Amino acid sequence: MKTKKNIEGCNFSGFKTNELTQLPRHLDAERIYLFILKAHNFHEKVFKMWKTHFLSEASIALLHDSFWWWFLHKFKPDRENQDSLFDRISESYVTLFMSIPVSQKDAFFQVNIEIN
Repeated sequence: MKTKKNIEGCNFSGFKTNELTQLPRHLDAERIYLFILKAHNFHEKVFKMWKTHFLSEASIALLHDSFWWWFLHKFKPDRENQDSLFDRISESYVTLFMSIPVSQKDAFFQVNIEIN
């Protein structure tokens, strides 16, 4: 028996400055990122580089906050929480960008990952 998986019953508990809002349904950002990485069959060297940056604190924060920003935008608009999330998404992106060595930046940001 299959269960339909959706986010209809999810609620955003509100933006907290020093704490990420957990993803719904016990989803784990690290497991999601590892699944994406493994699905793309990167060469070992590229996989290690991506894994290091994908699993960083800034990248995990990007996934959490982007999910909740989109959720609010699509289902329960809340300008104040969306603005706070957007600000932290921007900070996390800059942190991630600055953490990648200059020699790897082009390779890292030019990889096109499609999620179907």
